[in-house]
Amino acid sequence: MTITPQTRMLTTSSETTFSGILRKDGIQKIQTDVHSVTTYTAFSSGIPQSNAWVSYQATHTPDGGITTSKLNFWPNHIDAKENKFLKLFTPAINTPNYNQNIPGSIRLKNQEIILILPDKTVQDWVAKLGMNLVPQYQKALPDTTATKLHFIFLVTHPFWVAYGNDFSSTNGVLPCDFGRECYYGRPKRKILVSDVIAMPNGVILIPDRALAELHDQAQLAALLSYSISSVLQKHAYYTWLVNTYPAQTSFDTQKNGWDNVRYFHAFWLQQSEQAIRIGIRQMYLAGYDIREAPFAWAVAQGKPVNNPVIDSKHPDKEIPWYAAYAFNYISHYYKDVDYSKLKRGEKEYQQFLQELYKADPSLPHPKVAAAATK
Repeated sequence: MTITPQTRMLTTSSETTFSGILRKDGIQKIQTDVHSVTTYTAFSSGIPQSNAWVSYQATHTPDGGITTSKLNFWPNHIDAKENKFLKLFTPAINTPNYNQNIPGSIRLKNQEIILILPDKTVQDWVAKLGMNLVPQYQKALPDTTATKLHFIFLVTHPFWVAYGNDFSSTNGVLPCDFGRECYYGRPKRKILVSDVIAMPNGVILIPDRALAELHDQAQLAALLSYSISSVLQKHAYYTWLVNTYPAQTSFDTQKNGWDNVRYFHAFWLQQSEQAIRIGIRQMYLAGYDIREAPFAWAVAQGKPVNNPVIDSKHPDKEIPWYAAYAFNYISHYYKDVDYSKLKRGEKEYQQFLQELYKADPSLPHPKVAAAATK
């Protein structure tokens, strides 16, 4: 992102809010604007720092970069509306009795109980990997800071997907919008969850069923970094905001019907692409082989893995959109990376799986084990 002398640099107050404005144009894209209760002020050099937001207007350059015409900075904060939203996801957590091998539990309002795997070695191993992917600026925030997220990573027994609990999916299915009508991805029948579920307050659930399908540490890092990024970018909150307060946006299902459903899907798609990009960056900073990212979602669900370049005669039909997007992003922006310095962690993960199988003997051994970047 190039900043030139012509770039307008603006600062707004902490009361600034972010809203998705769904506008129809010739190619049906989503434009996102920033709204503030105060006017923009002169640029302050103290604003561009960690835990601050920035929105930008920019144009593409022939080399694939972007040149900014305007940047708006404002501090991160949590207003009363967002705080109310976060309270919807306050879980009741009972810690497992590890000594007696008794599962713990987690339950949200109006949801079924999800059992927590009673194996401390498994829990600690996954939690350590997850925390290694949390951006350093978040870890450095004082515990009393309202915007600091205290991430909790919990390995659970398989649980049934229920209406409204698909908070942040990693399989390319649009999440249900937290108890209201779900236009895409609404479960028509009870199925076992094979996705990582990320709640907006930083509680991340990893079904052991999904862990058993993965092949290496890098694939797990891809799933967790996607989820962490989605939480930090407040995707669930903005999705809820757009869908719950149509008066603040042009999203009005009653007036515009199916067209707005499509625009809402595009809004969600934009968020997912952002989480993929940031998640891949966090994987890279943590030292994991980012070439595993495009395949991790499929592997976690026990699906066949195809190389978009070699294996597929029709990649636009055979490769899921999220895999293709991640593959193209890595190919373009990480083409000069020395991958010999990045790790997959295959040996370490196979050792971890032995402990996982002891903790839950009912887990099937995966039929699809993908060294995805062969």
